[in-house]
Amino acid sequence: MIASTCPNIPHDLRDYFAAVFAPRKLLGKAAQTSILYRLTLARLGEFVGRPATLGDLNDDTLSGFLAYRLSQGRAQQTVDKERAKLLALANYAARKRHIAEFPDVAVIKPAAITPRCWGKAELDKLRATCAGEGGLIGASPASIWWTALHEIFLHTGERTSAALSIRWEWIDAAGWLTIPAEHRKGGKKPGVYFLPASVLASVEKLRPFTGMTPTVFALPWARGHKSGTFYRRYTMLLERAGLPTGRRWKPQCLRRTFATFLEAAGGDATEALDHSSRRVTKQSYLDPTHSKAVPHSSIVAASMVVG
Repeated sequence: MIASTCPNIPHDLRDYFAAVFAPRKLLGKAAQTSILYRLTLARLGEFVGRPATLGDLNDDTLSGFLAYRLSQGRAQQTVDKERAKLLALANYAARKRHIAEFPDVAVIKPAAITPRCWGKAELDKLRATCAGEGGLIGASPASIWWTALHEIFLHTGERTSAALSIRWEWIDAAGWLTIPAEHRKGGKKPGVYFLPASVLASVEKLRPFTGMTPTVFALPWARGHKSGTFYRRYTMLLERAGLPTGRRWKPQCLRRTFATFLEAAGGDATEALDHSSRRVTKQSYLDPTHSKAVPHSSIVAASMVVG
């Protein structure tokens, strides 16, 4: 039995996701997970030139879509995540016999990329640029808004979506910030952070401007408006700071900076970032050029010194 003979099964993949897949397979997951699925389905629709359907969950269409995404210059890691989402949807549909067979799509093995973080000189430039920003972001002075956000990034290591979702009620008088699990990636564990006095002071400067709104970093930009999205504004901020503006230098770089500096100071970045394995932290977050470890070449050179 396939979808065409099941009158109660939506044929449009967007409807199938909303009515069949998400209620059963994404129960308890963070809202961001559903958003990422919907974005992937929208991109698949763009590829086939119409709203994607259950019939598109086949070897040829999915393989062609992934090749298309790679040809657009998308990172291999990004395309492999899209592959995983589409296969999760397809495999569920196949198990329920809503499609005829399980798709067989090759795994995309991304090449290893050395993690890079901001150094102290670059952080000085970034902080100075934030402090010198003119104009407003919503009702808040841009200089105060950007400065407070960066201090949150640098002292919690949180992801962008979680940081931007911070509510005033999540910060207590002692300086503890608790971000509920449903606002974090995976939606399983809350983030609990102690904000140093200097960071808390930066955040409190926003209270006169956003204290009457639920969120600390109230965003005035409409989602999907290319000239006004958060990431477009962040790219402009990096440009004004004279820093690189590629994908790897967006706020995720601040998360790597947090992890790298924490490790260099003797902390445990794997625990701080809630990673399931040390391998993930080391391969993707710790910049070896800022590590406290002694380079192998220095050890070898020292061993070759003639006494």
